[in-house]
Amino acid sequence: MVTSSLIAVKFAKDTFVVELSDGRALAIPHTVSAKLMSATPQQREVVRLTPSGLHRDRLDVHLGIRGLLRAYEERVILSRLPSVRNAIKVDLDDL
Repeated sequence: MVTSSLIAVKFAKDTFVVELSDGRALAIPHTVSAKLMSATPQQREVVRLTPSGLHRDRLDVHLGIRGLLRAYEERVILSRLPSVRNAIKVDLDDL
């Protein structure tokens, strides 16, 4: 169950940052949606926040808070995999 809600969104060149009511800020790449990737910066910035997520009606892109959290968590896990692989390799080399 999601207890946070979206309170703000900020835009950068390759990402947008959503601020949550629990204090977290999630940087989400535009690659999360093919439509966002192909949109102009001006089109990406036309957004409506609702308790359930972020809506870009003109682009027909609707990103729910659960999906945003899942995408963010997956990126964090994937970014840590190389260091985990290296740690496992070092441990195996010591055997």
